[in-house]
Amino acid sequence: MDIDKIIGTYVKMRDKRTELKAAFDAEYNGIGEQMDRLGAVLLKHCKDNDIKTVSSKAGRATRSIKTRYWAGDWEEFGKFAHDNDAYFLYEKRIAQTAMKAFLKDNPKTKPPINSDSKYAITITRAAK
Repeated sequence: MDIDKIIGTYVKMRDKRTELKAAFDAEYNGIGEQMDRLGAVLLKHCKDNDIKTVSSKAGRATRSIKTRYWAGDWEEFGKFAHDNDAYFLYEKRIAQTAMKAFLKDNPKTKPPINSDSKYAITITRAAK
């Protein structure tokens, strides 16, 4: 087994993936920007004509209101959720990095969670 060759090949393949992803991301993001500009034209058309939907042979554009919510002050939001018994407003997920740090700092604590660990390999480039 030629470890030098295996690692060298791995590094070359990773570099190629990085190169391909950068090219893909550039084109993908460029198309997204173009789509955003076309969407803005369609939004203006709907607004100017006081319509919600415009159809063509190619498809349909529908103007709607999209609302997104976020907390500017998490402590204040936490009090709000508590005071209104509204814990359902939170998403159910565990912050991975925070849990890892918590378990390291509290090794005797056993939270009611599941975990999965597996070995991984990290390859680094040789210094030039």
